[in-house]
Amino acid sequence: APVSGATAAVSGATSAVSGGVTSSQGVSGGFTSSQGVSGGVTQTAGVSGSAGVTATTAASIQSVSPGTPSSEAINRFETAEGLVDCSQGGASGTLLIKALLGMASQLSGSDQTFWVTMVQDIQSKFVCNASLSVSEQLILATYEVKSFCKLHISIKKIVQYLMIQYWGSLNDLFNVVIEMNGQSSQSVIVFVGGECELTQSIEMAIASFSLSSQQQYDCNVLIANIKSIVSSSSFSYSQMMVEIQMVFMSFFSVHAELEAQFESIQIGSWGSVQMFLDVSLAWYRFSFFEHLFAARSGQSQCVLANDMTADCSNSSYGLTRAEQTSTLDLIANIQSSSQLSLVVLEKAKAIVVDWQQFLKINNFLFAIIREFSIYIEVTFGSFGDFLDCYDIMCVLNPGGTEVPSLPPSTPALSTIVPSTPAPTTKVPSTAVPSTAAPSTAAPTTKAPSTVAPTTTIATGNCGTAGQLFTLVNNHSIVVDSLYADCTTYNGTQCINFKPYILKIDNSVVRNTTLTTDTQRIHSFAYIINQYCGNNTQRLYFVMGSTMSNGWGNVQQLCNCDTPSG
Repeated sequence: APVSGATAAVSGATSAVSGGVTSSQGVSGGFTSSQGVSGGVTQTAGVSGSAGVTATTAASIQSVSPGTPSSEAINRFETAEGLVDCSQGGASGTLLIKALLGMASQLSGSDQTFWVTMVQDIQSKFVCNASLSVSEQLILATYEVKSFCKLHISIKKIVQYLMIQYWGSLNDLFNVVIEMNGQSSQSVIVFVGGECELTQSIEMAIASFSLSSQQQYDCNVLIANIKSIVSSSSFSYSQMMVEIQMVFMSFFSVHAELEAQFESIQIGSWGSVQMFLDVSLAWYRFSFFEHLFAARSGQSQCVLANDMTADCSNSSYGLTRAEQTSTLDLIANIQSSSQLSLVVLEKAKAIVVDWQQFLKINNFLFAIIREFSIYIEVTFGSFGDFLDCYDIMCVLNPGGTEVPSLPPSTPALSTIVPSTPAPTTKVPSTAVPSTAAPSTAAPTTKAPSTVAPTTTIATGNCGTAGQLFTLVNNHSIVVDSLYADCTTYNGTQCINFKPYILKIDNSVVRNTTLTTDTQRIHSFAYIINQYCGNNTQRLYFVMGSTMSNGWGNVQQLCNCDTPSG
């Protein structure tokens, strides 16, 4: 539960809503916003500059003098409950409702009408609802806004960085409720009696879904995969969260049509699947921080700086020559900070400080640069996602002591060399996950295989494919071959693929619920196709990987998959 006792911190804000916002991004005023955008006390969404809270009250909700990035994130978390303090005139007098209604002044026409209706709904259903705790009021209200913004992207672009008085931005509030949920999220993946609350809730909910046979099968696969993860004694909590996020990402990549239904599933009294996945996504992103700060071999910049440099010259972002020059100066500072001899979260902190300094002069570039795409190989997200993840980890993972890593350990980053592989037209199939104990054994040290070790052309005989999955001395041909060939891949391809090899080992080879070769091949093909998708480099490296016994390659094995599997 969030830190209590902050409800008295924001009393006195009883002035009428005037909606004064000083910029389209809403970050030029206030004391801090979204990783420390600082400035003078100016008008902010919901309260006018002249009739707002007093300086003393403002200082109690957010320090007048911005502190370190981590302290700012923690301070927002600790004082967030004050946004729904009902002691000053009920729900309509809370800073949250007043600020949200004030944001309507930045909208027009039907957008404004939809927004006001949504805020009024929040006011009547959640804020100052005596049946809800203060944290529940804030979480439910915020997710109502977040869900609305997901459906109305044009409105989200306008309101996302508007200020909620002196406390922080709407985006900061999105982060804080993830932090609140993150403190108790482990409770829903405690595995007892063959179930955890997460899987039990999903099983109950999908029973009422109208699903095709394929959708039902894949839902069962998803549930079994989650059970395999949470029942493992080899994974820490953070590793479980990363693994679960990967499983859901794979599932939604095939069944995007089910995403909204799944996100709305309630996990007992804890919250929704959407809330849980926001927490797991933060852990997933944090697991790649170390790679963001390392350079791909053959490149002089770290991944973060390199990708931002490419974005800087991307005409779609519309930066002028002068703006590009300023942004490149920021990137140079980020590169320097990435090389500091600090732990991962402290390096991230140094980069956030670079960002804060940049915004003192270039505040108008705030929203644009946050959209810079980074580390697309692992679907990381944007620079803004990096900043948000830092904020969240400051609360959920103080000092960055919990660093999720997926066994087996991965090598240092190396360069990516573009290739010209032949595309595949194979439709991804479905997998059946493991119910056996996951394997964490180190991969074989067998020499990489680049050609089949036979004197005849590998035919990929589907009738003999089952032998590839047979365990002999705790090893299988398919897993050992993939680990060995993976070392011959270029760039980060091996780093990205290794977690999926582990999934094949646990979900296919060691899965005692798979009783036929057809089922194993079916499951194998699902995992391979989920990883490769339409990515030409992944298709080239993975599909061409050969089996060490000369049977054939991964593409041939996937071709053995049949619809009946």
